[in-house]
Amino acid sequence: GAAAVGGAISRAELDGEAPYAPGTDSYDPAAADAFFRARPLLVAKRLCSLSYLTGGFTAGVLWDWLVLGKLLRDEEYKALKASEPNRAKEALNLCEQLGPTFIKLGQALSIRTDLIPEAYAL
Repeated sequence: GAAAVGGAISRAELDGEAPYAPGTDSYDPAAADAFFRARPLLVAKRLCSLSYLTGGFTAGVLWDWLVLGKLLRDEEYKALKASEPNRAKEALNLCEQLGPTFIKLGQALSIRTDLIPEAYAL
C-alpha cells in the first residue's frame, strides 16, 4: 500500500550515477530526461524533499497574503510588507538548504527587484 510506496521512495538513491559527465560542456537535456524517467522513485524523493523544505515558507507567505491581507482586508498589505525582512532571511536559508541550483536561482533573482520585493534582493 501507501506505506510500501513511501518506503521505496525514501530508499531511492543515485548510487553515484549521473545522467552525464560533470563539466560545463557535457549537459545533455535528452540524457537527463532519459536518466530520470528511468528513476521515478528518485524524482518522487526529490519532490517530497522540496515540498517538505519549502512547505513552511510557502504557508507563511500565503498566510500573510491571503489571511492577513485578503480576509482581514489589509488592502495595503502592511502585514505582508512587515514580514518581508524575516521571510527574505527564510528564503536565503531555503536556497542554502536546497543546494547549488537554488542558490544560483536566488542570485539571478536578487537583481530583479521588478520581480521580487526589495527585501528579498539584498
